[in-house]
Amino acid sequence: MASHIYIYFLSFIIFTTVGFPLNLTLTDYHNPQANHFLDAEIVGDILIASAMVQGIEFYNISDPGQLNHLTNFNLGSGGGGGGTKANCVRAQGDYAYFTSSNGLYVVNISNPSNPQSLGAISGTSNLNLENLDLYGDILAVAAHESGVKLFDISNPSSPVISANISANNAWTVVLSEGHLYIADEDKILIFN
Repeated sequence: MASHIYIYFLSFIIFTTVGFPLNLTLTDYHNPQANHFLDAEIVGDILIASAMVQGIEFYNISDPGQLNHLTNFNLGSGGGGGGTKANCVRAQGDYAYFTSSNGLYVVNISNPSNPQSLGAISGTSNLNLENLDLYGDILAVAAHESGVKLFDISNPSSPVISANISANNAWTVVLSEGHLYIADEDKILIFN
């Protein structure tokens, strides 16, 4: 029997059928150093969980019933607790991108037990960054009052801004098959 998830967002209701049984069983848990988690991403067998306090947690989930903690990681300037607080994360291949209180960060995750920050992308440290999404060689970042920033990530370690899109307090973005969806303060915008 499938369950349904109902998401209420800006007066829209999205119905999603999920193939999970209704009687879920807790199989593992971890009490990490980081807390106040805001987002998570899975790339291959790696779970990346970004938190406002005490950094970012990396787990190997090759056994989906067990969390194998790899490391607690901080972005530059004290990342996730005091300096740069990680908000949202998206990953593709060997790179993860984090919105933070001090800009858009690129992290090399080719060795998830020892991730390496490549630093903040130039020109993003003064932006109020929210959610982000990836599709192919495009990284879209909701920059609140500054709209949405699109980056070319054909060189994934060195994103280059390719477009700015005006939006009234952009909170979240989704890229899907040639379309960009933006949820801002009072409307949903679609670009193709």
